[in-house]
Amino acid sequence: MTGWTFEYIDSRVTLSQFNRLVEYWSKHPPVHLLLATLLAPPEAQKRRPARVIRYDRNTIEELFSAWRAVGGAVAPQGV
Repeated sequence: MTGWTFEYIDSRVTLSQFNRLVEYWSKHPPVHLLLATLLAPPEAQKRRPARVIRYDRNTIEELFSAWRAVGGAVAPQGV
């Protein structure tokens, strides 16, 4: 929907940015998706809404600590 490649998303889009984008799209869907939904047969319209993944800082720090404990490397935020 954005024209971004998977490589671009992996290297430049954070989970937080992605979640904000999904949240925005859930309130303001792209026009082509609205039209596709309106013109689709009724059986095709039964889809679940997108789910925004929420997290708090403690959960992320716990994840990073567990990852480091098994030998994983975590870059500081902003690097």
